[in-house]
Amino acid sequence: MPAGRTWHDRHLGFLFALPATLMLVAVLVFPAFITLKLSVTPEGGSGWRFTLIHYQKAFRDPVLIQTFKNTFAFVALSLVGHFVLGLGLALALNQALPGQTLFRLIALIPWTIQDVVAGIIFRWLLNPIHGALNPLLRMVFPDFPAEFQWLSSPTLAFPSVIFANIWRGYPLVMVMLLAGLMAIPRELYEAAEVDGAGRVKRFLHVSLPGLSTIILIAMALDMVWEFRRFALVLTMTGGGPGTLTEVLSTLVYKSYFQSFTFDYASAMAILMSAVRPEPAVHLAGGEGAMKAAATSVRRERTLDAVVSYSLLALSALFALFPVAWMLSTSLKSEAEAFALPVRWIPQRATVQAYVEMWTMKPFATYFYNSTVVSGLTALLSTALGALAGYGFSRFRFRFRTALLGGFLATQMISGVLVIGPYFQILAAVELYNTLTGLIIAYVTICLPFAAWMSKGYFDSIPKELDEAGLVDGASRLQIFLRIIMPIAV
Repeated sequence: MPAGRTWHDRHLGFLFALPATLMLVAVLVFPAFITLKLSVTPEGGSGWRFTLIHYQKAFRDPVLIQTFKNTFAFVALSLVGHFVLGLGLALALNQALPGQTLFRLIALIPWTIQDVVAGIIFRWLLNPIHGALNPLLRMVFPDFPAEFQWLSSPTLAFPSVIFANIWRGYPLVMVMLLAGLMAIPRELYEAAEVDGAGRVKRFLHVSLPGLSTIILIAMALDMVWEFRRFALVLTMTGGGPGTLTEVLSTLVYKSYFQSFTFDYASAMAILMSAVRPEPAVHLAGGEGAMKAAATSVRRERTLDAVVSYSLLALSALFALFPVAWMLSTSLKSEAEAFALPVRWIPQRATVQAYVEMWTMKPFATYFYNSTVVSGLTALLSTALGALAGYGFSRFRFRFRTALLGGFLATQMISGVLVIGPYFQILAAVELYNTLTGLIIAYVTICLPFAAWMSKGYFDSIPKELDEAGLVDGASRLQIFLRIIMPIAV
Protein backbone atom coordinates (compact mmCIF):
# COMPACT_ATOMS: atom_id res chain seq x y z
CA MET A 1 0.00 0.00 0.00
CA PRO A 2 1.48 3.39 -0.91
CA ALA A 3 3.11 5.41 1.88
CA GLY A 4 1.27 8.39 3.33
CA ARG A 5 -2.12 6.73 3.57
CA THR A 6 -4.54 7.89 6.25
CA TRP A 7 -5.07 6.18 9.61
CA HIS A 8 -8.27 4.73 8.15
CA ASP A 9 -6.37 3.10 5.29
CA ARG A 10 -3.66 1.72 7.56
CA HIS A 11 -6.25 0.02 9.78
CA LEU A 12 -8.72 -0.96 7.10
CA GLY A 13 -7.47 -4.56 7.05
CA PHE A 14 -8.53 -5.01 10.67
CA LEU A 15 -11.95 -3.52 9.89
CA PHE A 16 -12.42 -6.08 7.10
CA ALA A 17 -11.62 -8.88 9.54
CA LEU A 18 -13.62 -7.39 12.42
CA PRO A 19 -17.07 -9.01 11.75
CA ALA A 20 -15.59 -12.49 11.57
CA THR A 21 -13.40 -11.81 14.60
CA LEU A 22 -16.35 -10.66 16.70
CA MET A 23 -18.34 -13.78 15.79
CA LEU A 24 -15.44 -16.07 16.70
CA VAL A 25 -14.98 -14.31 20.02
CA ALA A 26 -18.70 -14.33 20.87
CA VAL A 27 -19.50 -17.90 19.83
CA LEU A 28 -16.25 -19.80 20.47
CA VAL A 29 -13.76 -17.87 22.61
CA PHE A 30 -16.18 -16.42 25.18
CA PRO A 31 -18.08 -19.73 25.73
CA ALA A 32 -14.71 -21.51 26.06
CA PHE A 33 -13.77 -19.02 28.79
CA ILE A 34 -17.13 -19.63 30.52
CA THR A 35 -16.45 -23.37 30.39
CA LEU A 36 -13.05 -22.84 31.99
CA LYS A 37 -14.62 -20.69 34.72
CA LEU A 38 -17.38 -23.22 35.39
CA SER A 39 -14.83 -25.99 35.71
CA VAL A 40 -13.17 -24.23 38.66
CA THR A 41 -16.35 -22.84 40.28
CA PRO A 42 -17.57 -24.58 43.46
CA GLU A 43 -20.80 -26.51 43.09
CA GLY A 44 -23.64 -24.04 43.54
CA GLY A 45 -21.13 -21.25 43.83
CA SER A 46 -20.93 -17.95 42.01
CA GLY A 47 -18.61 -15.01 41.60
CA TRP A 48 -14.86 -15.59 41.42
CA ARG A 49 -14.33 -18.28 44.06
CA PHE A 50 -12.26 -21.09 42.58
CA THR A 51 -11.80 -24.77 43.34
CA LEU A 52 -10.19 -27.82 41.74
CA ILE A 53 -12.70 -30.25 43.22
CA HIS A 54 -14.26 -31.05 39.82
CA TYR A 55 -10.86 -32.00 38.39
CA GLN A 56 -10.10 -34.12 41.46
CA LYS A 57 -13.44 -35.86 40.96
CA ALA A 58 -12.64 -36.38 37.27
CA PHE A 59 -9.28 -38.01 37.95
CA ARG A 60 -10.97 -40.45 40.36
CA ASP A 61 -13.92 -41.18 38.05
CA PRO A 62 -13.53 -44.70 36.59
CA VAL A 63 -16.05 -43.91 33.85
CA LEU A 64 -14.04 -40.90 32.70
CA ILE A 65 -10.78 -42.86 32.83
CA GLN A 66 -12.33 -45.61 30.69
CA THR A 67 -13.70 -42.99 28.33
CA PHE A 68 -10.24 -41.47 27.91
CA LYS A 69 -8.90 -44.89 26.95
CA ASN A 70 -11.79 -45.43 24.54
CA THR A 71 -11.25 -42.04 22.92
CA PHE A 72 -7.53 -42.49 22.33
CA ALA A 73 -8.10 -46.00 20.95
CA PHE A 74 -10.94 -44.74 18.75
CA VAL A 75 -8.82 -41.91 17.33
CA ALA A 76 -5.66 -43.98 16.88
CA LEU A 77 -7.34 -46.92 15.14
CA SER A 78 -9.45 -44.60 12.98
CA LEU A 79 -6.32 -42.73 11.88
CA VAL A 80 -4.58 -45.97 10.96
CA GLY A 81 -7.60 -47.18 8.99
CA HIS A 82 -8.03 -43.85 7.21
CA PHE A 83 -4.35 -43.72 6.30
CA VAL A 84 -4.04 -47.30 5.05
CA LEU A 85 -7.23 -47.14 2.97
CA GLY A 86 -6.62 -43.58 1.84
CA LEU A 87 -3.05 -44.22 0.73
CA GLY A 88 -3.89 -47.47 -1.03
CA LEU A 89 -6.76 -45.91 -2.96
CA ALA A 90 -4.77 -42.77 -3.74
CA LEU A 91 -2.00 -44.88 -5.27
CA ALA A 92 -4.55 -46.87 -7.30
CA LEU A 93 -6.43 -43.76 -8.45
CA ASN A 94 -3.20 -42.06 -9.46
CA GLN A 95 -2.75 -44.58 -12.27
CA ALA A 96 -3.75 -43.54 -15.79
CA LEU A 97 -6.58 -46.08 -16.04
CA PRO A 98 -9.88 -45.97 -17.96
CA GLY A 99 -12.78 -45.24 -15.62
CA GLN A 100 -10.69 -43.68 -12.88
CA THR A 101 -13.02 -40.64 -12.69
CA LEU A 102 -15.96 -42.91 -11.88
CA PHE A 103 -13.96 -44.74 -9.21
CA ARG A 104 -12.94 -41.39 -7.68
CA LEU A 105 -16.57 -40.29 -7.44
CA ILE A 106 -17.61 -43.61 -5.87
CA ALA A 107 -14.79 -43.42 -3.33
CA LEU A 108 -16.05 -40.01 -2.19
CA ILE A 109 -19.58 -41.20 -1.40
CA PRO A 110 -18.99 -42.01 2.31
CA TRP A 111 -17.60 -38.50 2.88
CA THR A 112 -20.81 -36.92 1.56
CA ILE A 113 -22.91 -38.68 4.19
CA GLN A 114 -23.53 -36.99 7.53
CA ASP A 115 -22.39 -38.71 10.74
CA VAL A 116 -25.96 -39.16 11.92
CA VAL A 117 -26.98 -40.85 8.66
CA ALA A 118 -23.85 -43.01 8.65
CA GLY A 119 -24.65 -44.13 12.20
CA ILE A 120 -28.21 -45.05 11.20
CA ILE A 121 -26.98 -46.94 8.13
CA PHE A 122 -24.53 -49.06 10.11
CA ARG A 123 -26.97 -49.61 12.97
CA TRP A 124 -29.41 -51.09 10.44
CA LEU A 125 -26.66 -52.94 8.58
CA LEU A 126 -25.53 -54.59 11.84
CA ASN A 127 -29.05 -55.35 13.08
CA PRO A 128 -28.86 -58.95 14.36
CA ILE A 129 -32.19 -60.02 12.82
CA HIS A 130 -32.92 -57.81 9.82
CA GLY A 131 -29.45 -56.44 9.00
CA ALA A 132 -27.43 -57.40 5.94
CA LEU A 133 -24.10 -58.34 7.54
CA ASN A 134 -25.12 -61.53 9.33
CA PRO A 135 -26.76 -63.14 6.24
CA LEU A 136 -23.78 -62.08 4.15
CA LEU A 137 -21.35 -63.75 6.56
CA ARG A 138 -23.50 -66.89 6.71
CA MET A 139 -23.22 -67.16 2.93
CA VAL A 140 -19.43 -67.32 3.30
CA PHE A 141 -19.27 -69.08 6.69
CA PRO A 142 -22.30 -71.41 7.09
CA ASP A 143 -21.63 -71.94 10.81
CA PHE A 144 -21.74 -68.22 11.61
CA PRO A 145 -24.42 -67.43 14.26
CA ALA A 146 -27.77 -66.51 12.76
CA GLU A 147 -28.50 -63.52 15.00
CA PHE A 148 -25.09 -62.28 16.05
CA GLN A 149 -25.29 -59.19 18.25
CA TRP A 150 -22.65 -56.82 16.91
CA LEU A 151 -23.54 -53.66 18.78
CA SER A 152 -24.49 -55.45 21.99
CA SER A 153 -21.32 -57.53 22.16
CA PRO A 154 -18.82 -56.35 24.81
CA THR A 155 -15.95 -57.36 22.54
CA LEU A 156 -17.23 -56.29 19.11
CA ALA A 157 -19.32 -53.17 19.73
CA PHE A 158 -16.28 -50.90 19.89
CA PRO A 159 -14.59 -52.38 16.77
CA SER A 160 -17.93 -52.06 14.94
CA VAL A 161 -18.09 -48.33 15.71
CA ILE A 162 -14.48 -47.89 14.62
CA PHE A 163 -15.19 -49.77 11.38
CA ALA A 164 -18.12 -47.46 10.63
CA ASN A 165 -15.97 -44.43 11.39
CA ILE A 166 -13.22 -45.67 9.07
CA TRP A 167 -15.80 -46.08 6.31
CA ARG A 168 -17.11 -42.57 6.97
CA GLY A 169 -13.74 -40.77 7.06
CA TYR A 170 -11.21 -42.41 4.73
CA PRO A 171 -12.20 -40.38 1.60
CA LEU A 172 -10.82 -37.17 3.11
CA VAL A 173 -7.35 -38.65 3.58
CA MET A 174 -7.59 -40.29 0.16
CA VAL A 175 -8.34 -36.99 -1.59
CA MET A 176 -5.50 -35.16 0.14
CA LEU A 177 -2.96 -37.92 -0.61
CA LEU A 178 -4.19 -38.21 -4.20
CA ALA A 179 -3.68 -34.46 -4.65
CA GLY A 180 -0.16 -34.87 -3.29
CA LEU A 181 0.61 -37.77 -5.63
CA MET A 182 -0.68 -35.85 -8.65
CA ALA A 183 1.66 -32.98 -7.76
CA ILE A 184 4.74 -35.22 -7.92
CA PRO A 185 6.35 -34.81 -11.37
CA ARG A 186 5.82 -37.89 -13.52
CA GLU A 187 9.42 -37.54 -14.72
CA LEU A 188 10.66 -38.66 -11.30
CA TYR A 189 8.89 -42.02 -11.65
CA GLU A 190 10.11 -42.42 -15.22
CA ALA A 191 13.67 -41.70 -14.15
CA ALA A 192 13.39 -44.25 -11.33
CA GLU A 193 12.06 -46.86 -13.77
CA VAL A 194 14.90 -46.17 -16.16
CA ASP A 195 17.31 -46.57 -13.27
CA GLY A 196 15.88 -50.02 -12.56
CA ALA A 197 13.86 -49.21 -9.44
CA GLY A 198 10.90 -51.51 -8.84
CA ARG A 199 7.50 -50.39 -7.60
CA VAL A 200 8.48 -50.74 -3.94
CA LYS A 201 11.61 -48.60 -4.33
CA ARG A 202 9.69 -46.03 -6.37
CA PHE A 203 7.13 -45.84 -3.59
CA LEU A 204 9.75 -45.55 -0.85
CA HIS A 205 12.10 -43.15 -2.61
CA VAL A 206 9.76 -41.08 -4.79
CA SER A 207 6.17 -41.24 -3.53
CA LEU A 208 6.74 -41.15 0.23
CA PRO A 209 9.23 -38.24 0.21
CA GLY A 210 6.90 -36.30 -2.08
CA LEU A 211 3.94 -37.02 0.20
CA SER A 212 5.65 -36.36 3.54
CA THR A 213 4.16 -32.90 4.03
CA ILE A 214 0.70 -33.90 2.79
CA ILE A 215 0.69 -36.95 5.07
CA LEU A 216 1.52 -34.74 8.03
CA ILE A 217 -1.25 -32.26 7.19
CA ALA A 218 -3.83 -34.99 6.46
CA MET A 219 -3.11 -36.87 9.68
CA ALA A 220 -3.09 -33.66 11.73
CA LEU A 221 -6.48 -32.55 10.38
CA ASP A 222 -7.93 -36.04 10.68
CA MET A 223 -6.74 -36.31 14.29
CA VAL A 224 -8.43 -33.03 15.23
CA TRP A 225 -11.70 -34.08 13.58
CA GLU A 226 -11.69 -37.58 15.07
CA PHE A 227 -11.37 -36.17 18.58
CA ARG A 228 -14.53 -34.18 17.77
CA ARG A 229 -16.46 -37.20 16.48
CA PHE A 230 -19.80 -37.31 18.25
CA ALA A 231 -22.95 -37.99 16.24
CA LEU A 232 -21.85 -41.29 14.69
CA VAL A 233 -21.05 -42.86 18.08
CA LEU A 234 -24.18 -41.47 19.72
CA THR A 235 -26.39 -42.72 16.88
CA MET A 236 -24.89 -46.20 16.65
CA THR A 237 -24.53 -47.19 20.30
CA GLY A 238 -25.17 -44.18 22.52
CA GLY A 239 -21.90 -45.11 24.24
CA GLY A 240 -23.06 -48.62 25.14
CA PRO A 241 -23.15 -51.38 25.97
CA GLY A 242 -22.46 -49.80 29.34
CA THR A 243 -19.63 -47.37 28.64
CA LEU A 244 -17.64 -49.63 26.33
CA THR A 245 -18.05 -47.34 23.30
CA GLU A 246 -18.28 -44.06 25.20
CA VAL A 247 -15.98 -41.32 23.93
CA LEU A 248 -15.25 -37.97 25.54
CA SER A 249 -17.58 -35.96 23.31
CA THR A 250 -20.61 -38.17 24.07
CA LEU A 251 -19.81 -38.31 27.79
CA VAL A 252 -19.56 -34.52 28.06
CA TYR A 253 -22.80 -34.14 26.11
CA LYS A 254 -24.62 -36.49 28.47
CA SER A 255 -23.22 -34.69 31.51
CA TYR A 256 -24.48 -31.38 30.13
CA PHE A 257 -27.92 -32.32 28.82
CA GLN A 258 -28.90 -35.50 30.67
CA SER A 259 -27.31 -35.13 34.10
CA PHE A 260 -27.23 -31.29 33.98
CA THR A 261 -23.94 -31.23 35.90
CA PHE A 262 -22.59 -28.19 34.09
CA ASP A 263 -19.59 -27.62 36.34
CA TYR A 264 -18.36 -31.22 36.19
CA ALA A 265 -19.10 -31.39 32.45
CA SER A 266 -17.06 -28.21 32.00
CA ALA A 267 -14.12 -29.77 33.82
CA MET A 268 -14.31 -32.85 31.58
CA ALA A 269 -14.50 -30.64 28.48
CA ILE A 270 -11.39 -28.73 29.58
CA LEU A 271 -9.54 -32.01 30.20
CA MET A 272 -10.61 -33.27 26.78
CA SER A 273 -9.21 -30.16 25.12
CA ALA A 274 -6.04 -30.31 27.20
CA VAL A 275 -5.14 -33.91 26.34
CA ARG A 276 -6.12 -33.68 22.68
CA PRO A 277 -2.91 -33.33 20.64
CA GLU A 278 -2.77 -29.94 18.91
CA PRO A 279 -0.61 -30.51 15.82
CA ALA A 280 1.70 -27.84 14.50
CA VAL A 281 2.07 -28.22 10.74
CA HIS A 282 4.85 -26.49 8.85
CA LEU A 283 4.76 -26.55 5.09
CA ALA A 284 7.92 -27.56 3.33
CA GLY A 285 8.90 -28.67 -0.10
CA GLY A 286 10.87 -31.64 -1.37
CA GLU A 287 13.47 -32.17 -3.99
CA GLY A 288 14.27 -35.01 -6.36
CA ALA A 289 16.71 -35.81 -9.11
CA MET A 290 16.13 -37.56 -12.42
CA LYS A 291 18.42 -40.12 -13.95
CA ALA A 292 18.50 -41.48 -17.45
CA ALA A 293 18.68 -45.03 -18.79
CA ALA A 294 16.43 -47.38 -20.73
CA THR A 295 14.65 -50.63 -19.90
CA SER A 296 11.26 -52.22 -20.50
CA VAL A 297 8.59 -51.97 -17.81
CA ARG A 298 5.54 -53.09 -19.78
CA ARG A 299 5.00 -56.28 -17.77
CA GLU A 300 5.23 -54.44 -14.46
CA ARG A 301 2.77 -51.77 -15.61
CA THR A 302 0.29 -54.46 -16.67
CA LEU A 303 0.53 -56.03 -13.21
CA ASP A 304 0.09 -52.59 -11.64
CA ALA A 305 -3.09 -52.08 -13.66
CA VAL A 306 -4.50 -55.45 -12.56
CA VAL A 307 -3.72 -54.76 -8.91
CA SER A 308 -5.12 -51.23 -9.14
CA TYR A 309 -8.38 -52.35 -10.75
CA SER A 310 -8.79 -55.10 -8.14
CA LEU A 311 -8.27 -52.64 -5.32
CA LEU A 312 -10.62 -50.11 -6.91
CA ALA A 313 -13.32 -52.72 -7.40
CA LEU A 314 -13.10 -53.79 -3.75
CA SER A 315 -13.10 -50.17 -2.61
CA ALA A 316 -16.17 -49.41 -4.74
CA LEU A 317 -17.98 -52.36 -3.13
CA PHE A 318 -16.85 -51.17 0.31
CA ALA A 319 -18.10 -47.63 -0.33
CA LEU A 320 -21.37 -48.54 -2.05
CA PHE A 321 -22.66 -51.57 -0.12
CA PRO A 322 -23.92 -49.76 3.03
CA VAL A 323 -25.61 -47.06 0.95
CA ALA A 324 -27.05 -49.60 -1.50
CA TRP A 325 -28.47 -51.65 1.39
CA MET A 326 -30.17 -48.58 2.84
CA LEU A 327 -31.53 -47.60 -0.58
CA SER A 328 -32.84 -51.13 -1.12
CA THR A 329 -34.55 -51.07 2.27
CA SER A 330 -36.17 -47.73 1.48
CA LEU A 331 -37.81 -49.24 -1.62
CA LYS A 332 -39.34 -52.17 0.29
CA SER A 333 -42.70 -52.33 1.94
CA GLU A 334 -42.65 -52.49 5.73
CA ALA A 335 -43.50 -56.20 5.69
CA GLU A 336 -40.72 -56.94 3.22
CA ALA A 337 -38.17 -54.84 5.11
CA PHE A 338 -38.71 -57.02 8.20
CA ALA A 339 -39.20 -60.28 6.32
CA LEU A 340 -37.11 -63.36 7.11
CA PRO A 341 -34.92 -64.52 5.52
CA VAL A 342 -33.51 -61.12 4.57
CA ARG A 343 -34.32 -60.07 1.01
CA TRP A 344 -31.48 -58.27 -0.73
CA ILE A 345 -33.57 -56.69 -3.48
CA PRO A 346 -37.22 -55.61 -3.19
CA GLN A 347 -39.49 -58.08 -4.93
CA ARG A 348 -41.81 -55.23 -5.73
CA ALA A 349 -40.22 -51.82 -5.37
CA THR A 350 -42.41 -49.17 -3.80
CA VAL A 351 -41.97 -45.52 -2.90
CA GLN A 352 -44.52 -45.76 -0.10
CA ALA A 353 -41.88 -44.96 2.50
CA TYR A 354 -41.04 -41.72 0.70
CA VAL A 355 -44.73 -40.81 0.35
CA GLU A 356 -45.29 -41.39 4.07
CA MET A 357 -42.18 -39.40 4.87
CA TRP A 358 -43.61 -36.33 3.15
CA THR A 359 -47.27 -36.77 4.16
CA MET A 360 -47.36 -38.42 7.59
CA LYS A 361 -44.25 -36.86 9.08
CA PRO A 362 -43.31 -33.15 9.23
CA PHE A 363 -40.45 -33.91 6.85
CA ALA A 364 -41.24 -30.87 4.73
CA THR A 365 -40.52 -28.71 7.78
CA TYR A 366 -37.29 -30.59 8.45
CA PHE A 367 -36.26 -30.22 4.83
CA TYR A 368 -37.07 -26.52 4.85
CA ASN A 369 -35.12 -25.98 8.07
CA SER A 370 -32.10 -27.85 6.74
CA THR A 371 -32.19 -25.96 3.46
CA VAL A 372 -32.42 -22.57 5.17
CA VAL A 373 -29.69 -23.35 7.70
CA SER A 374 -27.27 -24.84 5.17
CA GLY A 375 -27.95 -22.16 2.54
CA LEU A 376 -27.55 -19.20 4.88
CA THR A 377 -24.54 -20.82 6.53
CA ALA A 378 -22.80 -21.16 3.17
CA LEU A 379 -23.75 -17.64 2.12
CA LEU A 380 -22.81 -15.85 5.34
CA SER A 381 -19.64 -17.81 6.08
CA THR A 382 -18.44 -17.23 2.52
CA ALA A 383 -19.23 -13.50 2.68
CA LEU A 384 -17.68 -12.88 6.10
CA GLY A 385 -14.76 -15.21 5.38
CA ALA A 386 -14.08 -13.41 2.10
CA LEU A 387 -14.11 -10.04 3.87
CA ALA A 388 -11.61 -11.27 6.44
CA GLY A 389 -9.51 -13.01 3.79
CA TYR A 390 -9.30 -9.82 1.76
CA GLY A 391 -8.22 -7.86 4.81
CA PHE A 392 -5.49 -10.39 5.63
CA SER A 393 -4.37 -10.61 2.00
CA ARG A 394 -4.16 -6.93 1.10
CA PHE A 395 -3.22 -5.13 4.32
CA ARG A 396 -0.37 -5.23 6.80
CA PHE A 397 -1.79 -4.06 10.10
CA ARG A 398 -0.83 -4.42 13.73
CA PHE A 399 -1.43 -7.87 15.22
CA ARG A 400 -2.22 -9.25 11.75
CA THR A 401 -0.10 -12.37 12.25
CA ALA A 402 -1.50 -12.99 15.72
CA LEU A 403 -5.05 -12.60 14.45
CA LEU A 404 -4.40 -15.01 11.58
CA GLY A 405 -3.04 -17.52 14.07
CA GLY A 406 -6.07 -16.93 16.26
CA PHE A 407 -8.40 -17.78 13.38
CA LEU A 408 -6.54 -21.06 12.91
CA ALA A 409 -6.47 -21.75 16.66
CA THR A 410 -10.25 -21.57 16.89
CA GLN A 411 -10.37 -24.69 14.71
CA MET A 412 -8.82 -26.51 17.64
CA ILE A 413 -11.73 -25.61 19.96
CA SER A 414 -13.84 -28.70 20.35
CA GLY A 415 -17.59 -28.37 20.10
CA VAL A 416 -18.15 -29.98 23.50
CA LEU A 417 -15.98 -27.26 25.05
CA VAL A 418 -18.50 -24.55 24.14
CA ILE A 419 -21.82 -26.36 23.74
CA GLY A 420 -22.97 -25.85 27.34
CA PRO A 421 -22.24 -22.12 27.63
CA TYR A 422 -23.50 -21.51 24.09
CA PHE A 423 -26.76 -23.25 25.01
CA GLN A 424 -27.07 -20.98 28.05
CA ILE A 425 -26.32 -17.86 25.98
CA LEU A 426 -28.99 -18.79 23.44
CA ALA A 427 -31.50 -19.35 26.22
CA ALA A 428 -30.63 -15.97 27.78
CA VAL A 429 -31.17 -14.05 24.52
CA GLU A 430 -34.24 -16.14 23.59
CA LEU A 431 -32.61 -17.77 20.58
CA TYR A 432 -32.76 -21.30 21.97
CA ASN A 433 -34.52 -23.75 19.63
CA THR A 434 -34.44 -21.29 16.73
CA LEU A 435 -32.92 -21.45 13.26
CA THR A 436 -31.06 -18.22 13.99
CA GLY A 437 -29.15 -19.82 16.84
CA LEU A 438 -28.18 -22.75 14.62
CA ILE A 439 -27.11 -20.52 11.76
CA ILE A 440 -24.92 -18.37 14.02
CA ALA A 441 -23.17 -21.48 15.37
CA TYR A 442 -22.61 -23.06 11.95
CA VAL A 443 -21.42 -19.81 10.36
CA THR A 444 -18.91 -19.30 13.15
CA ILE A 445 -17.59 -22.85 12.85
CA CYS A 446 -17.09 -22.42 9.09
CA LEU A 447 -15.56 -18.92 9.28
CA PRO A 448 -11.88 -19.75 9.95
CA PHE A 449 -11.70 -22.20 7.05
CA ALA A 450 -13.50 -19.75 4.73
CA ALA A 451 -11.17 -16.91 5.73
CA TRP A 452 -8.00 -18.95 5.18
CA MET A 453 -9.21 -20.29 1.83
CA SER A 454 -10.21 -16.80 0.69
CA LYS A 455 -6.88 -15.33 1.74
CA GLY A 456 -5.00 -17.96 -0.21
CA TYR A 457 -7.02 -17.25 -3.33
CA PHE A 458 -6.84 -13.46 -3.01
CA ASP A 459 -3.06 -13.69 -2.65
CA SER A 460 -2.98 -15.05 -6.20
CA ILE A 461 -4.89 -12.05 -7.63
CA PRO A 462 -2.48 -9.28 -8.78
CA LYS A 463 -2.47 -6.28 -6.44
CA GLU A 464 -2.17 -4.04 -9.49
CA LEU A 465 -5.93 -4.46 -9.91
CA ASP A 466 -6.50 -2.88 -6.50
CA GLU A 467 -4.11 -0.04 -7.30
CA ALA A 468 -5.89 0.62 -10.58
CA GLY A 469 -9.18 0.84 -8.72
CA LEU A 470 -7.72 3.28 -6.22
CA VAL A 471 -6.45 5.45 -9.06
CA ASP A 472 -9.98 5.51 -10.50
CA GLY A 473 -11.31 6.75 -7.17
CA ALA A 474 -12.90 3.50 -5.92
CA SER A 475 -12.98 2.76 -2.21
CA ARG A 476 -11.50 -0.44 -0.82
CA LEU A 477 -14.97 -1.89 -0.28
CA GLN A 478 -15.91 -1.07 -3.89
CA ILE A 479 -12.72 -2.71 -5.10
CA PHE A 480 -13.54 -5.80 -3.05
CA LEU A 481 -17.13 -6.00 -4.29
CA ARG A 482 -16.70 -4.96 -7.94
CA ILE A 483 -13.23 -6.25 -8.84
CA ILE A 484 -11.98 -8.94 -6.48
CA MET A 485 -15.20 -10.86 -5.78
CA PRO A 486 -16.27 -11.11 -9.45
CA ILE A 487 -12.83 -12.63 -10.20
CA ALA A 488 -13.16 -15.02 -7.28
CA VAL A 489 -16.67 -16.07 -8.25
